[in-house]
Amino acid sequence: FFFLMIRRPPRSTPKPSSAASDVYKRQALVGVPKTIDNDIKIIDYSFGFNSAVQAAVKAIDSGNVEANCADYGIGLVKVMGRDVGHIAAHASLASRDVSICLVPEFPFDINGEKGLIRYVFDELLKKKHHCVIVVAEGAALGVKDEKLVNEGEDPRKVDIGLFLTVSYTHLTLPTKAQVQISVVA
Repeated sequence: FFFLMIRRPPRSTPKPSSAASDVYKRQALVGVPKTIDNDIKIIDYSFGFNSAVQAAVKAIDSGNVEANCADYGIGLVKVMGRDVGHIAAHASLASRDVSICLVPEFPFDINGEKGLIRYVFDELLKKKHHCVIVVAEGAALGVKDEKLVNEGEDPRKVDIGLFLTVSYTHLTLPTKAQVQISVVA
């Protein structure tokens, strides 16, 4: 928590010690939760959010370089965001190199005709020969077609990056070229 001192009479703040009572008579104490995920509805940007987005953009740039250096390369970039994908979304927009951004708020299929794997192979790797996928930590919450966790387990604890890496390494393109995956976390 960050604490902000506001100069006005306190209403429900704890009683200070007698030595500091004169100072605290005209001040109130307000607690603001410290989070960089930008998931507090009443504020525009939380402390550290812009710095987290800048660090994520640098990681995306590294993933893009790795993906471009390999034939059929996939740059898989994992960023913070266990409950919300604000950092992943803002960094993806700031980078302009991202092909796909997976966040917990939007459900998606991994397998199937309109699934993520089919889209990456049919639309991205065959045409561009590389792609960059940004994954928020909690993106497993949005998976519709796979059972990633056992009954009663928290899907936010699933390493969705590792799951996608294993999913892509088992598949090959019709040209028999292997997919090269670089994970930047």
